[in-house]
Amino acid sequence: MATQLNRPARRLVALIGLVAALLLAGCGGLGGAEATPLPTRTPLPTFTPTPEGGPAAAPAAPSQTDTQAQPPAETATQPPAGEAQPPAAPAPVTNTQATTDSEQAVINTPAPALTPTPAAPPTSAAAQVTTNDIVNIRTGPGTEYGLAGSAQVGETFRVTGKNAGGDWWQIDYNGQTGWVFGQLVTATGTEGVAVA
Repeated sequence: MATQLNRPARRLVALIGLVAALLLAGCGGLGGAEATPLPTRTPLPTFTPTPEGGPAAAPAAPSQTDTQAQPPAETATQPPAGEAQPPAAPAPVTNTQATTDSEQAVINTPAPALTPTPAAPPTSAAAQVTTNDIVNIRTGPGTEYGLAGSAQVGETFRVTGKNAGGDWWQIDYNGQTGWVFGQLVTATGTEGVAVA
């Protein structure tokens, strides 16, 4: 009878021991081993030119992140008397980790972009009109005349005459005569234009 009472107690003790062993094994894995350090970002080396004729900067001490080897310094030799001096070699580019604000500005300053030179506007002596809107080009000075075509905003035409009222300009429209309403264009150099 005593053995039957001990059997459930033994099972309970064994189960508690198993749970305790699992808990200790799980805690031991976290606390016993050191955590792996996270990798850190390594800054890239910056390259700054050495100014010609200026004082030479002291070479920077190599750091852990600077893996590029520096070229050996060349020694200058003097040519024999009477011979021409060879041209000086350009200063080498040095690799330094720390740069000043002014050096950083020199490094990051982009080269100025080459912009095409705009074409010179026609001389003021030539009478011309420039469209301010999309306009219809007519065959005569009025809306009752038929369409000869149209012009986009900013197109320029040579003025060949004007109507008696001075509110329509006669223009050279692709080699033919056309008329445009004066309020839709900007006229320049038209003081001496004759009535057509």
